This record gives sequence, C-alpha cells and structure tokens, in this order.
Amino acid sequence: MASGVDAAAAVAEAAFTLKAPDVAEANAAAVRHAAHAAAVAIDGVRGGADQRRFPAGVARVRRRRLQQDRLPLAPRAQRRTLTLGVRLDVIEARERGISFPDIMCTIAPSSSIDNLRKVWQRRNHYNSLAAAGTRASRANGRGSDFGSIDARMYDWFLLLSRRGRKRIPFTISLLQEKARKLADELGVPNFKA
Repeated sequence: MASGVDAAAAVAEAAFTLKAPDVAEANAAAVRHAAHAAAVAIDGVRGGADQRRFPAGVARVRRRRLQQDRLPLAPRAQRRTLTLGVRLDVIEARERGISFPDIMCTIAPSSSIDNLRKVWQRRNHYNSLAAAGTRASRANGRGSDFGSIDARMYDWFLLLSRRGRKRIPFTISLLQEKARKLADELGVPNFKA
C-alpha cells in the first residue's frame, strides 16, 4: 500500500523529469532519492495525517488527561415527593411571607423552587385534602374508598407473615377472596376485588 510519502515522492520525481529531462535521464536513481527525501521532509514539516490524528501514544494520553481534568459529573438527584404535611407547611410559610429560597433551605431542602411554586399554585387542592382528613404522611392525595378493608387486609397480611416457616403463599386469588369476605363482613357495598 502506498503511503502519502510515496505519492509525494512520485509527484516530485515526475515534476523533476518534466523540468529537467536530461538530468533525470542521466541520474534516475539520484532523482528518485532526492524526490523521496523532499517528500519525507515536507511530510515531517506538515505532520503526516496519521501522525496528526494519532501521534505515537500522545493522542490517547492527551484524551485521558482531559477526562481526568474534567470535574466529575454529579450523580442525578433522586426524586423525592413531598408529603401532604410538608406541602401544608410550605403553604403556611408562604402565607406568612417567607420567600421560596428560604422555604427551600428550611422546610423542604430536597425540593426545587419550581416544585415549591407548584405547591403554592395548588394550595386550594392541598387544603381541601387536609380538610377531608387525608393523612399528613401521604405523598399523594389519592385515598381509598375502602379504608376499613385496607386496614383489615393489612392486619391479616401481617398475621400470616409472622407465621415463620409455615408461611402461606400469597396469590392474587387468595388476596381477592379474603378482601371479598371482609367486604361482606363489614357490609361495604359496591366492592369488587
């Protein structure tokens, strides 16, 4: 395979032969040698394409050094939802005139200012949830229409979980059957499991 140096030497030799055919004919080996030397010199001055892209071991070292000099990327912050109690505290603080940056520093450090503004915009919704008796520890406003069944199912689950080695496998059908029985016992209408 011909390299860039060989191609440049061939061009220099052909140019010399065109300009001084007498000398080229008499000293063909010397002309070829001079053309090759000129091509090597030009390639050295300009830096070969291969050498410019990948100088012997330098390019990779340079890349590594650049990557080491960069600051490491911060790990992505984990998303944390605010509980209803914290949202109500944010609303109360904002009503007292405290700024969002101060609220972020004191009440909700894991939240952003944009998130606190959204809480403030939806303050009527959160106040109505609090008035309806939603637990302050809930992260969302969705409650259950069947809270009594949920509580009894959870107690039943804990009872079965404590049995140790004699655990009963929990299947969907077993959970559905127990939920239907509890709904009948408690007299809850329109319950489907």
